[in-house]
Amino acid sequence: MISLRQIQDDVISSAETALIREIALDSWGSREIAPNFQEEGFEVVDIPMQTRHLSEPMKKIAALIDAGRFHHDGNPAYVWMLSNVEVWTDRNENIFPRKLRPQNKIDAAVATIIAMSRAMVPSEEKTVMELVVL
Repeated sequence: MISLRQIQDDVISSAETALIREIALDSWGSREIAPNFQEEGFEVVDIPMQTRHLSEPMKKIAALIDAGRFHHDGNPAYVWMLSNVEVWTDRNENIFPRKLRPQNKIDAAVATIIAMSRAMVPSEEKTVMELVVL
């Protein structure tokens, strides 16, 4: 089971050495922890798990992969979760991440999509190291 207290403590600890301007999260799974982050002074940004919020970031990631510009450290769990993503397309050519079976976890892939959605928001001050995704 996931310890929300451990996640909260890890994020707060990370903020001692890295500038964190916002914490992006899916409110459905983070209802309990979001108020705690706000109390700690973090800006919490809700990213609903809906096609309209995930389609463009997924397309951007796909374009980076196709161009050979998407890089990661090769973590086996990350690679496994990316490989579990099935792309669902609606009639308007929007895309959304799905998994075929419950045991096929895609959490890291969804976190990457959420991070991309925030990276796509125009801001002169935002840098890659300023994003935390839950």
